Amino acid sequence: MSGNSNKYNNVHRKRGSLRTAALIVTTIILSLTVLLVISPSIRNSLASVVRPDQIETDITDNQADAVGQSDATSMDSPADDSLPSGDDANQSEQTEPTVTETEAYEDIEIELAATGDVLLHMPVINGVARTVEGETVYQFEPVFRYIKDIIYSADYSVLNFEGTLGGPPYTGYPMFSAPDDIVPALISTGFDLASTVNNHSIDRGFDGLIRTATVFNEQGMPNIGTKTSADAKSYRIEDIKGVKIGFSSFSFETIGTEQNRALNGIIMPKEAEPLIDSFNPYRDDVFAQDIQKILERVEAMRSEGAEFICMVMHWGEEYNISSSPYQQKLAQKLADAGVDLIIGHHPHVVQEIDFVQATNSDHEMLVYYSLGNFISNQYFDTGNASGRGQDGLAARVRITKTENDVFISSADYIPVHVVRVHADGIPSHRVVPVLAALEDPQAYETTTEMMNASLARTEAVMAANGSSEKISLTAVGK
Repeated sequence: MSGNSNKYNNVHRKRGSLRTAALIVTTIILSLTVLLVISPSIRNSLASVVRPDQIETDITDNQADAVGQSDATSMDSPADDSLPSGDDANQSEQTEPTVTETEAYEDIEIELAATGDVLLHMPVINGVARTVEGETVYQFEPVFRYIKDIIYSADYSVLNFEGTLGGPPYTGYPMFSAPDDIVPALISTGFDLASTVNNHSIDRGFDGLIRTATVFNEQGMPNIGTKTSADAKSYRIEDIKGVKIGFSSFSFETIGTEQNRALNGIIMPKEAEPLIDSFNPYRDDVFAQDIQKILERVEAMRSEGAEFICMVMHWGEEYNISSSPYQQKLAQKLADAGVDLIIGHHPHVVQEIDFVQATNSDHEMLVYYSLGNFISNQYFDTGNASGRGQDGLAARVRITKTENDVFISSADYIPVHVVRVHADGIPSHRVVPVLAALEDPQAYETTTEMMNASLARTEAVMAANGSSEKISLTAVGK
């Protein structure tokens, strides 16, 4: 038994030694394997000794492994093992980090254009009336033929439609209602947005108010300032080439009573009040409340993403070439609220252009207090304006968006004038760019004398109010 026991013990010891040796060898092999996998430099060194021609292939395979691991991780798939991530980490230590080049931000530049009052007196309407196949149509397009290129050249153009589209019978002053045909003519001229709130918005009552906004929108031009229902919006935020611009419009009211608001002396129907953006500058307590309402509109547009805010204001005193105290007060409030641009209408004559400095920041706001008339039948002596009722401005404002800011980079104005012509034997009207017409009066159906007189009036207003030192006159207009 002792011999067998010794034999058993010897065999057992030999087997134990073999197991120990095998374990050691296995450990060494595994260690080498790990080193080879996680260290490209060691693997490449060995490979260069064994098979130099395989180095490039091994490096490519290693990069492919890293890409595959990255793809698997991005898809939230479980990795086969943890070694590739170690490979990635070691690869980062062994090679220069890759620098991803960020594309430089490219500034965006857009151009806004705005014009004065579209005021359709009956002579303007009659001058475009034609009979086609036994029906009367109103061909407004020729009225704007000479200004069309200027409007179309802008990225976005805004107009003020003063009156209603209340349907027939068509009427001019003092209760305006124009043919619907004016809308497609304005669109074909290049306009994009109409302000429809003014002191004539309820000339045809509640129904005329609703119909005006409805016709504009149905024919393809959005409007601001009035709306067709209380839950609709009377302002717009337009994305113009990547710049979000907020447009809102408000009109002054006539004095009214303590119980009732009024436009042009007409009591505003109660059901119309929520549909009209207006303010009363003639009652101090009401004016303070209305200013707050306007400032809340500014904040609403900003909270909805507006990067630049343009307010279209129907305000001021008729035929006065200087802004009124309430215009200046409201302009200051808007500048303090961060508004960028004001386009003004209503006085029917050109008023000054100014920059208003905010009192609470370094912000500066551009104000065109009044662009005058765009199209009307006002005469030389209307309102004792000595011809200024026939003059107007087309404002052009260039807006730049950088990576960190949106601001006005330049601005100017184009003087315009309404001339009377005979088309098909019928007295009609043309909106003419003054400086372009001076170069070739006949081509614009006007005279050098008429254009020089118009330009002199406009330049006098600019000089009297200091505007000529702040903003440039442009000769563009052909």
